[in-house]
Amino acid sequence: MISESFLIYGNDKKMISCMEKIRSYGYIADVMNVDENSDISKYNYIILPVPTIANSKINGTQTTMNELVDLLNDKQIVFCGNMDPTPYRNFYTYYNESFLIKNSRLTAQGVLKLISQYVEVDFKSLSVAVTGYGRCGKAICKLLKNCGMDVTSVSRRVETRVLAEDDSMKISDIKDFNRNISAYDIIVNTIPVNIISEESVAKLSQKNLYLEIASKPYGFDISENDVHNFKYLLGESLPGRFTPISAGYNIADTVLDILKEEVYG
Repeated sequence: MISESFLIYGNDKKMISCMEKIRSYGYIADVMNVDENSDISKYNYIILPVPTIANSKINGTQTTMNELVDLLNDKQIVFCGNMDPTPYRNFYTYYNESFLIKNSRLTAQGVLKLISQYVEVDFKSLSVAVTGYGRCGKAICKLLKNCGMDVTSVSRRVETRVLAEDDSMKISDIKDFNRNISAYDIIVNTIPVNIISEESVAKLSQKNLYLEIASKPYGFDISENDVHNFKYLLGESLPGRFTPISAGYNIADTVLDILKEEVYG
C-alpha cells in the first residue's frame, strides 16, 4: 500500500468515482461529506470538485477557499478545477488541456443523450448547427455526424472554419447562420458569447431544439427571452450529469499525472 493519502471534497457519484480510481492505484483516499468536519491535516493531497467555486463557497460545501487555506499546512497540496490557483501556495489545477479533451468527449455524449430524450425521429433526418469548433464543438460535431445527422459547424473565425472543413464538416459563418437559423432542427451552442441576434431568436419555433452548452453569457441574452417559442435546454455539467464515473476517473488520472510530471517530476 502506498502511504500517500488523498481527501476528496464532495460525495456525489463523480467524486466517489475519483476516490475509487485513486484507490485502485494503491493510494489511501477518502471523500469528505459536506456535513463532516474531517481532520484534513492527515492527508497529503486535497482534491476539490469541478466547478470548484459556487456562490463564493467550495462547490457543495459551506467552506470558503480562504477557510480551507487557513487549515492547510505547508506540505499539503491542493488540486482544484476551473479556477485560477495563483493566489494560493501549493495549488495546482487539473483543469488542463488533457482533462478538457477527455471531458469534451463526455460532453459530446451528454449532448447526444439530451437529443435522444427530446427527439422522436430518425437521426439521419436531423439538420444540426454546432456553434464553435473548439474542444467541445469539435467532439460534438464528430459524434453527431457519426450518428448520421447533417451537421454544420458554425465559427466566427476563418481559421476555425478551415479546421472544420479539413475534418470534412459542413461550415458556416455567424452571419449566414443567423440568417438561416430556423432551418436547423437542432442548434448546439458552445461559444460563451452572445453570437445569436434577437432577430434570429425570434425566428425559432417549436420545431427547433436549442441546446446551450456554453457558460455565461451564453449564445444569446437569456434574461431578455424568458419565454421561448422553441425548445430550450441548458446543458450544464454534462460529464458529471450523464457519465459521472468517467468524469471522476478523468479527475483522478489527471491529478496523478500532475503529481508525476509537475510536482515531483
